[in-house]
Amino acid sequence: MWQYYYDVLLGMTTSMCRAKGFPVGRGRAHVDRAKLDIHPSYLLQSHGVVLLRGQENDISEDINKSVDELTSKMQAWNEVLYGDLPFVLGYATSGAHLRVVAIERANRSCRVSTLFDFSIFDDKDLALKVFYNLAFVLHQMSKLTKRPYPCGLQPFVPDLNKARQIILLDKVVERTIKPTPGTEDLARLVNVYQTLRESSSEGSAVTHLQTVEKMVETEDGSLVVSLSPIGYLRLPTKDEVGDWLRQMLTALGYWHGRGYCHGDSCHPNKAVIKWKHPFEGQNLQSQHDLFQLGQLMKDFCPLPEALKSVQVMLLSAMDRSELTADDVLASLAKRIE
Repeated sequence: MWQYYYDVLLGMTTSMCRAKGFPVGRGRAHVDRAKLDIHPSYLLQSHGVVLLRGQENDISEDINKSVDELTSKMQAWNEVLYGDLPFVLGYATSGAHLRVVAIERANRSCRVSTLFDFSIFDDKDLALKVFYNLAFVLHQMSKLTKRPYPCGLQPFVPDLNKARQIILLDKVVERTIKPTPGTEDLARLVNVYQTLRESSSEGSAVTHLQTVEKMVETEDGSLVVSLSPIGYLRLPTKDEVGDWLRQMLTALGYWHGRGYCHGDSCHPNKAVIKWKHPFEGQNLQSQHDLFQLGQLMKDFCPLPEALKSVQVMLLSAMDRSELTADDVLASLAKRIE
C-alpha cells in the first residue's frame, strides 16, 4: 500500500514539472534478485542530469539503513550523472516512514543532510506539501548546472531485451547476457570474454577497445560482464596509439554520420567535461571533435613518427570544414599499414 502512495506523490511532482514546461524523465531500476542490487530504486533527471534519487525499502528495513544504501550506491560524485550541481535531492523509505535528504558534493564524496523525516500516513498534509513544492525546487536546481550543452545520457536506464541488458555504471558498462534455449550464444560469449580478459592482461601484444574488469556467471545461468574502455584507466602505450587512434576515429565517424558530435573527447573517457580547447561556447560541430583528438595526441610522448602528420591534419580541422573522421581514418591507414 505504501508503494502506491509514493507512486502517486512522485507522479504529482513530475506532472507539475511537465505542466510548467520543465522536461523531466524518471525511471525505476530493474531488480535482479540473482545478483547484488547496485542501483537506486528511483531516478529523476532532466537533460541527462540526475536531480533526485530514491531508495525504497519496506518496513522491515531500518530508515537509517535505507539512507546508507542510497548514498553507498553513489560511490562518489560522478560528473557524468550529477554534473557540477552542488547537491542532489534524495529520499529513503522504510515502509511509510519517509526521509528526504540533500546529498551534497564534498571533495567528490557524498555528504547527507536531512530535510524532512516523517510518516506519509500520519502526516499526509506534509507529504502533499513536500512533493508539490518539490517540482519548483527541482526546476531551480536544474538552473545551477553550468554545462554549456545538455548531455544525452539516460543514467541507469537499461538497454533491455529478452536476451541481454546493457547499463551505464560509474566507470564501466555492465552487460548481462541471459541463456537462450536452443542456442549456444551464451557459451560462445563466455569464451569470447574469457579470451578478451586474458588478452587484456599486462604484457599482451594485442590491443582491444574494451577491457574486461569483471566477469561473473550467476546462479540463474546469466553472464554479467563489466567493461571499461581503453584510455579510461590508463593511456595507450606507444605501441597502442595507432590502434587507439583508429578506434577513436571509427567511433567519431559513426557518431558524426548520424548527425551527432561528442563535444569533448578526453582522458579519461567521461561524457561531459569542461572543454579544453579555445572554441568553448561555439555551436558544436564535428570539427571540434577532430581538433580535440589532435590535442589529446600531445599527451603521448614520444608520438610515433608515422602519426605526426595525422596529428597535424586533426589540429587543422577548424580551418577545414570539409575534413571528416573518415578522411583522417583513410590517411591513418596509409601510415600504419
